[in-house]
Amino acid sequence: MDISDLTYENIVSYLNWLKEIRSNGVSTRNQRQAALNSFIRFLMYEFPEHLHEYQRILGIPVKKTPQKEISYLKTEGVALLISQVDLNRQNGLPHLGIQFRG
Repeated sequence: MDISDLTYENIVSYLNWLKEIRSNGVSTRNQRQAALNSFIRFLMYEFPEHLHEYQRILGIPVKKTPQKEISYLKTEGVALLISQVDLNRQNGLPHLGIQFRG
């Protein structure tokens, strides 16, 4: 591999290969892209004759990761959870007939 092989098209092909062939997720792709971008920024100083191509590579957009759905307890669930607290005990745990020695 030569410095001239670091082209916009080759980098995009590599990032697509990660997704399609290697079945890597968006986070892995973005990590690889971040590492490449750091290396490209270094190369900008070492090989300024390829500056235009490096700027094109740095312009490749980062993929957005899918947002995870956040689920919450419903009112009945919260009420059930709170009702489990034993107000007559110091630690609030219900008495289960188990004694701990400490």
